[in-house]
Amino acid sequence: MAAESPTVFLDANILFSAAYDPDNRAAILLAEAREGRCIGLISPYAVEEARRSLSKKRPETVSSLDRWLRHLRIVPDAAPAQVRDAVARHLVPVEDAPILAAALQAGAEYLVTGDRTHFGHLMDRAVAGLPLRVLSLAKALTLFG
Repeated sequence: MAAESPTVFLDANILFSAAYDPDNRAAILLAEAREGRCIGLISPYAVEEARRSLSKKRPETVSSLDRWLRHLRIVPDAAPAQVRDAVARHLVPVEDAPILAAALQAGAEYLVTGDRTHFGHLMDRAVAGLPLRVLSLAKALTLFG
């Protein structure tokens, strides 16, 4: 019996980057999800954040975002109490707490982000003793690419 593919929660910046430039490393990671080598998870909050940024910076790429979304599982946003807990326990800013809380709620094994400013202190380690590890895009590609 084959091992189940790892679950990878994607921060909005990874989804944005893949839609913005189909030749960058974020698109490679999403292609791994499309091919079933990992299970890509994303929350409505992250989708909306990526969509809003693409609409402002490069609106013609929004259709690329929609194509990538077909290969990802959209999981529920975290409840407000879980978001507040993510701020209190994990020292992430309020604007990033919904991402961390949704990844934890979804039971993701990995959270992949390009945001070293807000997630750098959590990079490549388990979060709160749980099996969620925060990874940079480069590190994720060594695991799944």
